[in-house]
Amino acid sequence: MNIWAVNKTEDIKKLLIMLTSQLGKEAFDISERWQTDLSAVGLCKRGDPSLVAYIYTHGQEPDKYGVHLLFPELPDVNTRGIIDAKENVTFEQLLDIVAIHLDIVV
Repeated sequence: MNIWAVNKTEDIKKLLIMLTSQLGKEAFDISERWQTDLSAVGLCKRGDPSLVAYIYTHGQEPDKYGVHLLFPELPDVNTRGIIDAKENVTFEQLLDIVAIHLDIVV
């Protein structure tokens, strides 16, 4: 994927490059769900599009990110609509959050 060709703000493109550099080119997929939101991106676990980290810059302090962690529906457990949200996190914090949520070995 050519990150510079993605229709996102420079902040999001820079973030994708940094995440790819730290986690690897094959660490996650980009969700098409938020492709029209220029200042946000959804990262999915490879092979599991229901496990998502939605990352955005709007409303955040400079060089900080907001992230919503979305969980898949599980049998016998009502997980529909469960979201864990964090605001104004640093890149280092975001890196840990994404790696843990998407089960990426660093």
